[in-house]
Amino acid sequence: MQTWQAYQLLQEMDGPRAETAEERRRAKRRNKAKTNAVMRARSLSGQKTDPVNEKPEGAELEAHGGENLSGGSLYQKTLRKYPRGSYFWVTLVKDFIPSGKYEGYPTVFIYMDGEEIGFLGARLMAKHWGQIPDGPVMALAHTSNCADETKPYKVRLELPQAHEPVDLSPYARRASNEA
Repeated sequence: MQTWQAYQLLQEMDGPRAETAEERRRAKRRNKAKTNAVMRARSLSGQKTDPVNEKPEGAELEAHGGENLSGGSLYQKTLRKYPRGSYFWVTLVKDFIPSGKYEGYPTVFIYMDGEEIGFLGARLMAKHWGQIPDGPVMALAHTSNCADETKPYKVRLELPQAHEPVDLSPYARRASNEA
């Protein structure tokens, strides 16, 4: 029946139809998401992904893919509490970037076992704006599984599927507004 319906639709067509730019963008995003899912499944196969710490209170974010944290090099002592490649629960706290080029832009600071371990930079916040609710929020994160112990730990935070970047400048807190 479906084949017959498809045949009838083809008979009604006037000719080939050009793909729109929006259809191409959607297809590209869909293919990228599928590729990321396959690659993630491959990289996690055989790895222990059970969190090594207690689950904090709060709403749990949907995990669709990892994003690297900024500022992780400042928190190596805290990160080394667990072996490389460990999965752990983190708490996310909304705030503003305290200094630098994007000073005052909204961000999310990440805490593991009550200690700060990094934040999301402005570029990542633009891709995940609105996905992180107010109030207590938790998510999974993990460190890289690097055999070289001299290299710093890198942290990836599991976040929902990224959306098209948004301009965060209207949400930025300016120094003049704080006075």
